[in-house]
Amino acid sequence: MKKLFLLGLAAAMATGSFSANAGDYGVQTFKPGLKLELVWANANDAKTLAGCRVGTGTNNKFYLNDYANGTVKVYDETGFVKDIKVADFIWVSNNADNAGHIIARADTEKWPGSTSYAGAGATTATAFYVIDSKTDEVISKQLVCPNRPAGRGDAFGHINFDVANDFWILYHCFETAFAEIMFNGTESCTGSSSYPIKIGEEFKGTNAAKGQTLGIAQPFGRFDEENGQFLDLAVFANNYLGLTGTAGGFGNGIRHYTCTIGQEATGDITFTWNPEQEYFITPDHSSINGFMVFELAGKQWVVYPAGESGGVNSSDAFGIAEVTYADTPKSAADQREKVLAARLYGQTNDAGGILNPAKANYMSFNVEPVDGDPNSVYIYSFAQQGAMVVTKFTVDNSGIEDLLVEDENAPVEYYNLQGIRVENPANGIFIRRKGHNSSKIVL
Repeated sequence: MKKLFLLGLAAAMATGSFSANAGDYGVQTFKPGLKLELVWANANDAKTLAGCRVGTGTNNKFYLNDYANGTVKVYDETGFVKDIKVADFIWVSNNADNAGHIIARADTEKWPGSTSYAGAGATTATAFYVIDSKTDEVISKQLVCPNRPAGRGDAFGHINFDVANDFWILYHCFETAFAEIMFNGTESCTGSSSYPIKIGEEFKGTNAAKGQTLGIAQPFGRFDEENGQFLDLAVFANNYLGLTGTAGGFGNGIRHYTCTIGQEATGDITFTWNPEQEYFITPDHSSINGFMVFELAGKQWVVYPAGESGGVNSSDAFGIAEVTYADTPKSAADQREKVLAARLYGQTNDAGGILNPAKANYMSFNVEPVDGDPNSVYIYSFAQQGAMVVTKFTVDNSGIEDLLVEDENAPVEYYNLQGIRVENPANGIFIRRKGHNSSKIVL
């Protein structure tokens, strides 16, 4: 049986060296017509920022919540740019919208009987601030959320709206429920609804049978124009290090919810979120949370953490998969090649050890279009005390019919991290390729 041979593997791989102790990134694509390239990475600054658990990239910069100092720190590829003072206490969560605004969460009340604001549980304690990434100015202050679920919510997903418009929705996960929080532009929060988080039966008897404060939800896909409502929601509520990743047997933890729109006798429109018995297939998923669903070249894709090494999650590696579903969250090895599009491998040292082990179980993503190139997007990724990384993902199906054909018993080939073929690899980190299967190895 013959299989398609990926022409130009070297052109489909890129790497970056940033300092003597920063190591190299390996970039790998798995299918014809796909390409993942490293654009730039700031691999040093974030290592000193233990107080910045969440940071989001947009407009060629990263915005990191410094919750101890009430500021949002701004970085680009050259290093620190500025501090944006937001509030006396800013909580750990932020993310971006479709127009390059950063939405950062602060807390306005302390925990009862405590001097700490840290993710305060009062239902009126949450405020959201909007930053314009073009000017790095706060353009909206204290869009306070009334009646959200009580308890900590440490992260939220990408906001599939332009928050400068008249209406937008933010989805915020808590341990037992997720909130659908509605806003009127940058003026005010108009209310919220709460929906219980449903954990699959497969997780019974494990720690992952309950939700996490770092759970996130992101709307995507179908959109009801009349009601301004997305009809698809991706939710990963129960990420547990060492358990809900592929290595722990539950590699497909992101669950698909769908919205049903109804009408009461009073004429009021109702929205109900229903968990489907299907999960995103995310091969090589680490048990770090964070993901983003996006559309490119007429298809849906999901980018997610994929940095497992010796039982330790690396916080700077990710995978991209075409959106496909399974009826169970349990990992299925035979699905890997069908859906996996590309991988960014975490930085490693000369001995093959990872340089950025996870300091927290969350990794943030933002995907933005590339001006003048409808087939490409920029992917921004960041995890606490890891690296701020920008990559470019391209889907170009032209010319696939002209690819050479190679026998499935093709010999083993080795490439260095620059994508150059090596005849006799030794004493280093290489990409090993046999047929259409590739892996990163240390010799």
